[in-house]
Amino acid sequence: MTFLDSRLRRATKSGLIGSFRLIWIAVVLWCERGIFVWSLLGCRWPDKNLTLNNPALATHILLIADPQILDHDSYPGRPQWLKCLTQYIVDFNLRKNWNAVIATLEPHMVIFLGDMMDNGRSTIDESAYDRYYARFRSIFQLDSSTPVYYLPGNHDVDLGYSSELVSKPRDGYKDNFGPLNQRIDIGNHTALVLFDAPELVDEDYRRHAAQLDFWAWQGSEGGAVQFLKNFIKHRPTGPIVLFSHIPLFRSDRASCGPLRERGTIHAGVGRGYQNLLLRETSSFILENIRPAVVFSGDDHDYCECHHRLEDGSVVREISVKSFSMAMGIRRPGFQLLSVAPANHGGGHLPYDALADVPCLLPDQIKIYTHGYAPLGVVTVFLLFFINYNRRRRRRRLQDDTAWMETAQSYAYSFSGSNEPSTYAKLRHSPEHSVSLAQSTPINNSDDHGDEDWPDLPLAGSYMNPPELGDLSSLPYPAQYPPHPRWTRTPRIRALDTPFSGGHRLSAFLRRVQTCRTWWRGVDQQTWYSIAIKDFYAVAWPPLSVYIIISVWLFRR
Repeated sequence: MTFLDSRLRRATKSGLIGSFRLIWIAVVLWCERGIFVWSLLGCRWPDKNLTLNNPALATHILLIADPQILDHDSYPGRPQWLKCLTQYIVDFNLRKNWNAVIATLEPHMVIFLGDMMDNGRSTIDESAYDRYYARFRSIFQLDSSTPVYYLPGNHDVDLGYSSELVSKPRDGYKDNFGPLNQRIDIGNHTALVLFDAPELVDEDYRRHAAQLDFWAWQGSEGGAVQFLKNFIKHRPTGPIVLFSHIPLFRSDRASCGPLRERGTIHAGVGRGYQNLLLRETSSFILENIRPAVVFSGDDHDYCECHHRLEDGSVVREISVKSFSMAMGIRRPGFQLLSVAPANHGGGHLPYDALADVPCLLPDQIKIYTHGYAPLGVVTVFLLFFINYNRRRRRRRLQDDTAWMETAQSYAYSFSGSNEPSTYAKLRHSPEHSVSLAQSTPINNSDDHGDEDWPDLPLAGSYMNPPELGDLSSLPYPAQYPPHPRWTRTPRIRALDTPFSGGHRLSAFLRRVQTCRTWWRGVDQQTWYSIAIKDFYAVAWPPLSVYIIISVWLFRR
């Protein structure tokens, strides 16, 4: 029966470890792949908001803001190992986000709204900049048939008239990402205008110093001011979509809508950044370009703002959420823009040709804190508890076995034969049970001293009544040691017990042997070392799945 119980307990433990493995593998697959695809099930191109006879004719544009991939200078106060770990986690999250978005939505065009690299502006060495850019391209891989356009941000190029930052990153940006200002025509009627907002801020400071308005200010050759003036002179009749890395001016009390995680956008300026364009600059852009919608970045959180023009019309501006988990938001995001073709089903207003919708990505921090962490705590607790309980049962069984063997050896020694005494047999039979409290050991041998056993009772005394005759020929009663669980005192307490010293020595040697054989045999290990081995047995299959997913995404 003991053998069957042992086999059953072993099978139960193996089944538990196998169950934990399956659970962990399912959780890893869900947290690293499934949840990213599932979060995009409700994210669809807003073609239904267009007046289209055939929605398949719409152009789908994916807007990505502030991916801002990190490097070793992003967190200068952190130790090197933590920088590497942070960079790996953020890059892995960007790859999972991008892979899920491209595989699910299949855009026709992609526009990055600036801040592609966190320290592109401070990377002076050309080879270092090339490696930085290659890492960006390895994360955001895209089919060569899909056009990609980039907008400069304040982390990509320098910002500030009196800034000490050099202008080399601006040349590196043009060599790798393309022109700083550009116009793109979509559907033969919609113009996408991408202008260099950081350079416009620099020209604003120079223009204010010269005390000139926009029309009197010539601006730098090929700069943002000249680009905007030329576009205004040749303004198309169709709808215009304006893209700026820095948001347009608005009141500090302006609401950003319910999709924003916290606060609002406030005007602020510092070395290398400016939260909003100036009021005069924003008014000049809105009144002269009159865009149908404006998309901006830089703030990292979602914000929907409405600008009222002098004629009473309203221009909607969307600050797109950052695509990165490291930008101070819980859920990254992006924006989908659908543009209808020229003959779009009879719509006459410019707004009928455009529709956009925001989309959110999973909270990576919550995946760690509400997914992996609780399951890890439960796994460790159960494995330690089960092994500790098994150790207690095993120790209890050993105590019972040792006590019975000791009791039997006493019975054999006092009977003078290899069989238990008649008295011992009577004690174990239910018909003739005799209490230990009703018997007194009888000394019948010279092998035991007087200090070990009390004097023999005399014939005719209370132990040998006359009516029973002479009982000296009866076998000697067996003296059993107390069971460890029947008393709160230590198992071996009397120093004069014949086997006490050997028991303590053997217990000490067993502990020494346990320390020496930590990873050798299960039977000789402590319960917590067995639990650690069980945790390793549970962890390696899901960890292998995680590594396979990571290698697959990083090697794409």
